[in-house]
Amino acid sequence: MYASFRVPFRGRPSVPVRGVGMGFSALIPVWHPFGLRVSASHTVHPVHDEFVLSDEDPPEQVARRGLVQATHAGLSATFAMDLGRVRPTIDAGVGGMWLRSPDAIEDGQLGGACLDGGICDTGLACGSDDTCHVGFTPQVHGGFSVDVMVADRFAVGGELRYFALLTAPTNYPVYLVAALRASLRF
Repeated sequence: MYASFRVPFRGRPSVPVRGVGMGFSALIPVWHPFGLRVSASHTVHPVHDEFVLSDEDPPEQVARRGLVQATHAGLSATFAMDLGRVRPTIDAGVGGMWLRSPDAIEDGQLGGACLDGGICDTGLACGSDDTCHVGFTPQVHGGFSVDVMVADRFAVGGELRYFALLTAPTNYPVYLVAALRASLRF
């Protein structure tokens, strides 16, 4: 699975943060062609040390290198069409995302003090101890997939899925996933 974030992370430039991961989903038929899709995924996105440069002072580190990690769980309504051996599916749903970024260098980052007003970096929450912790981030998502049956119960295909974090709905795009799939049908 390929994944890309395009959200502001404290101390980092506003560029896509790309990564890879794995996911699992189960499509539960409810009434043909409608169903429910239960999904979970985990992706890792390597990031580098970031520095601020000034003319007079030495470079100041503002963000630590490491991994931005995203764990997602969700439920969506699906519309799946059986076109012989080909099965396109569209879905839309809700869920949650847990984001973990490298440890803090500045306030507002993971493990650092919360900023004024209890503000923390994207995906983090201000705890009762006034430090930033991994928090639950509600999200909505939509996707499209196509599977091709290669045997009675086995299919291969691909999917494209877009996630919008409800804590930052005006940021576009937020989190995009493209994946190759292997499926078993029961």
